[in-house]
Amino acid sequence: MPSSPTFEDFVAMHGRTLGGFALLITGNHHDAQDVLQEALIGLYPKWRRVVEQGDPLAYVRRSIVNRHLSAGRKLRRLVSLDHGRVPSTDPIRAVDGREWALSMLATLPERQRVAVVLRVMEGREFAEIADALGVSEGNARKIVSRGVAALRARPTEEES
Repeated sequence: MPSSPTFEDFVAMHGRTLGGFALLITGNHHDAQDVLQEALIGLYPKWRRVVEQGDPLAYVRRSIVNRHLSAGRKLRRLVSLDHGRVPSTDPIRAVDGREWALSMLATLPERQRVAVVLRVMEGREFAEIADALGVSEGNARKIVSRGVAALRARPTEEES
């Protein structure tokens, strides 16, 4: 029976991918680094159990989503300001495709952004999205649909 990977091997193998996932979920590099670090810190003491129970990659992705959504709820409780998004890029300057995609995702409300990333970019099933967001499967479908519709209504990179 092959030995399971060490925590360090797991981070070395998947750290970059998880960092990209966290960036898509949070919409900015600083928050992405924070939620990824928190997720990995939370995983470390549970490493053996998580490996024995199944897929540690899925565990960390779920933890990233949960931590991001939890941080947003905490912030909204602390600050009673309108948290509407301000465009993160100057529309005049040219941006590469990655920055454009991130800026487009950043325009979505938090739950829609998470749902769209999980469905479109990660290929997750609606049941998984519903579980991650703590909603019914039908509501998860609605959130994804609205997020995708909002993105389609925005100008494409070439039109910007």
